[in-house]
Amino acid sequence: PREDFRLNASVVQYFDSLLSNHSSSLKSTGDVATLLNSLAWGITEPPIRFESAPPNAVNAYSPFQVMTRKAASCTGTSVFLVDSLRLCGVPARVVGVPHWNM
Repeated sequence: PREDFRLNASVVQYFDSLLSNHSSSLKSTGDVATLLNSLAWGITEPPIRFESAPPNAVNAYSPFQVMTRKAASCTGTSVFLVDSLRLCGVPARVVGVPHWNM
C-alpha cells in the first residue's frame, strides 16, 4: 500500500531543516542528492543502517517500515533514499535488478 511519506509533517520538517542548514552549499540537485545520501539516514535514532535481507523473510521496503526497523536491505534503503530525494524536489527512481544470484 502507498504511504504518505512526503506528506508526514515530522518527515517534511526533518528534511526541510537538513536543506536549510546546508542551503549555502547546495548549488545543484547533485549537491542535494549527495547531502541526503550522507544525512537522510539520521532521521531515526540510531540511524538507519543496511542489513542483508534474510532468505525467505519479509523485507522492509516502504519508507516508514525502514524508519520503524531502522534497517533495510539494498532495496529498502534505495526506496527510502529515492522517496527522500523526491520529497526534496529531486527527480529520482530506483534502478536495479530483481534478484542477485551469487
